[in-house]
Amino acid sequence: MFHSGTGKPYYYTTPTAKWAKIKKKYGLKDIRLHDLRHTMVALLIEAGENMSAIQKRAGHASRRITSDIYGHVTEKLENETAQYFDQFNPNLKAKSN
Repeated sequence: MFHSGTGKPYYYTTPTAKWAKIKKKYGLKDIRLHDLRHTMVALLIEAGENMSAIQKRAGHASRRITSDIYGHVTEKLENETAQYFDQFNPNLKAKSN
């Protein structure tokens, strides 16, 4: 997954070691490198990006795998969905008229 730019993979501990140095240098929160993957996918889902494109970026064999693993609903999406369905609530329509 990680390589030096020439296609030759880094030794398996190199990315984690480099990430540790970056965290220390910039005073970043102590999160695992793998946690960035979850963040990337969650943000792409929240932004409404195409699930097939997200699946390919994450390197999964299918959209279903991506959806099953990372498809948790963010609070923002949950609120947007609730607001969308408010338009069908007859009680809210009566109050706004």
